[in-house]
Amino acid sequence: MKISKRSYLTISAVIVLLSLAVFVPPKSADGFPSKTIRFIVPYSAGGGQDQWSRVLASASIDHLGQAMHVQIRAGAGGAIQQPISPPCA
Repeated sequence: MKISKRSYLTISAVIVLLSLAVFVPPKSADGFPSKTIRFIVPYSAGGGQDQWSRVLASASIDHLGQAMHVQIRAGAGGAIQQPISPPCA
């Protein structure tokens, strides 16, 4: 089986490009999270959910290395906090 010069050059170019793709390091994005995390609690202050959310926030600070702000938005069965929370994708 005879390989033409054009096929040889095409195969060589593909091999070179694939090998370059393996050795080029990927560009990293900004670290997550890049700003303060807002933790919204839709229950009244002083309750079990409030205490648990503050414990969770302090543990997350150590794990993520980013500040976490706990916001208490009580009332209307949690409907008050809904307009300020970002939509999920």
